[in-house]
Amino acid sequence: CPRWQLVDEGGNQCRGPEGGTKCSVACPGSMFAVGGAMGSMARALMGFIPSGIQRRLKQAVRDGRLRDGSADAGKFVRRAGYLREMLSLADAMVAPSNYVRDIFIENGFDAAKIHVIPHGIALPECMPVTHSDKVRFGYIGSFAPLKGVGMLVDAFSNLGTGAELHIHGHGGENHDLIVGRLMERAAGKAVFFHGRYERESLGGLLAGLDAVVVPSMWPETFGIVVREALSCGVPVIVSDCGALPEAVRDGIDGMVFANGDADILSQKMRAFMECPELIKIYSLSIHQVKSIKEHAREIVAIYEDLTK
Repeated sequence: CPRWQLVDEGGNQCRGPEGGTKCSVACPGSMFAVGGAMGSMARALMGFIPSGIQRRLKQAVRDGRLRDGSADAGKFVRRAGYLREMLSLADAMVAPSNYVRDIFIENGFDAAKIHVIPHGIALPECMPVTHSDKVRFGYIGSFAPLKGVGMLVDAFSNLGTGAELHIHGHGGENHDLIVGRLMERAAGKAVFFHGRYERESLGGLLAGLDAVVVPSMWPETFGIVVREALSCGVPVIVSDCGALPEAVRDGIDGMVFANGDADILSQKMRAFMECPELIKIYSLSIHQVKSIKEHAREIVAIYEDLTK
């Protein structure tokens, strides 16, 4: 995917480039990926454009607000062909989820070569859970639009009293503007923005949450935040987008809701509020999360098998 998200310019999820032909129809404005007169000029000027402006230009292209009608559609096809040729040289391919495996199979790759091995993670140093008379929902990550933070705030705003939403992360150079707009959407509800967090503080951060919400609206290939929360015994609520549902056993150690549906997400969150005992029940049902060391052993086994 030239846009790397498998979401086209119209915001629709995509199942692959179809040899590049689909890209030229669904994402003709991706000039930074495929060129064209405007894209060539942009690349030539990149060394002179401040990084902040570069990011805004690229975002404008991804949003479809800036287009290049002279882009060469054939470059999409050549790009897809080149990547297919390079991957075909591999004796084995590793996918971090069934979702990723299925996408590659749909796009013509050999299923027999693909090994599904979920990532191991750097396990946080978990701390004893703190207690509160309110159900504390948390969001951890970036404020990119397709991460679904705005939709989460809308869903939380539909809840009554008895809950808090703690948002950990940063919106980059437009952080203050993004937070301001989110606060407007929160309509005076108990939404708290904590800003950036350090990796070392993750365990303490999770100890202050009862459930973590991962509302991504683009197809995640794995879901590290989900595993980080689960590793510290914190249940999660995830969208049914991409690989996220693979990380959660719906109704056992977490919940899954329909992607982009704020009303359904509100219902899932309200279930924790109406029955706080679910939090402990789900927490006790969480399986052990894989470490990086365990992941490495699985990768080594593939190399050993191939060399035999």
